[in-house]
Amino acid sequence: MNTIHRIVERYFHKSGDKYVDLGEKHILSFTKCEDCVFFLNYNCVEEAHTLVLIGQRPDLIPEGFRPQVAELLTRANCYLKIGNFGMDYSDGEFHFRIGVDVQGSNLSIEMVDNCTGITRFMLETMYPCIKKLINGEGSINKLFEEWKNNLS
Repeated sequence: MNTIHRIVERYFHKSGDKYVDLGEKHILSFTKCEDCVFFLNYNCVEEAHTLVLIGQRPDLIPEGFRPQVAELLTRANCYLKIGNFGMDYSDGEFHFRIGVDVQGSNLSIEMVDNCTGITRFMLETMYPCIKKLINGEGSINKLFEEWKNNLS
C-alpha cells in the first residue's frame, strides 16, 4: 500500500533532492533561492488523508515590522487561489502552507512535485518583498504590486 509518507519519499528519490525522514509523519528538506534557504516540512497525516507542506525561513521577522508584514501577507492571501502565507506573531516565523486532501483518491508523485514547486515559487517571490519592506525600500502597496507582477 502506498501511504502518503511513502509517496513523498518516492518523490525525493525521483527528484534527487536531499531530505531527512523524521518518522511516519514528517519529512524535512530545504530549498535554496538567490540569497536564502527555506526549510520544507512535509506533514504526512495518514489518518486525515492529507499532505500539508509548510515552507519557512530560519530567520524571523523583527517584532517592529510584524504588523506591516502581516498586512502584506494578508493582501497576498486574498489574491492566491491555492495555499496561503502566514506569520506567527509571537516569534515572527514567516511561512507558506499548502495542503492536499487525498481522501477517496491517491496522492501521486506529480502532486507532491506541484506542491513543492508552488511552495518554492511563493517563498522565492515573497521573501524579497518582505526584505525590501523591512529595509524601507517600498510601501506595502508597491511591494504587493511587485509581488503580483512576479506571478505572471
